[in-house]
Amino acid sequence: MERSDTLLRRSLLVNGVFSISTGLIAFLFADAISEFMSIEALVLRFVGVAVLVFGLAVYWFSRHETIERGFALFTTVADLVWVVGSVVLLVGFPDLVSSGGSVLIAVVALFVLGFAVGQWAGLRR
Repeated sequence: MERSDTLLRRSLLVNGVFSISTGLIAFLFADAISEFMSIEALVLRFVGVAVLVFGLAVYWFSRHETIERGFALFTTVADLVWVVGSVVLLVGFPDLVSSGGSVLIAVVALFVLGFAVGQWAGLRR
């Protein structure tokens, strides 16, 4: 296995596991999280399902013998869109979520940015 393939594969794999985990948490604990973040539980459940499906796809593709570059690029762009969307939400609509919710969104966005950087570096090698 080449070094670049290893970095890309590991970045995608961790991204998939993180996305599956956070998607499940958002879906299963939407009521408690919605109180903490001051947003509707239905929104969290919807986001949770979407992130869960994304995570399952990323995990599945990361386990293939050959990583599909197109899917890896799509995943990286999707991650960057998530980060940009998080920044727009936090900067453009600061009163939409609680301060604790803002911190949670920022922390998740930092993780997602890390995945995007790792995937991009793996694609570039």
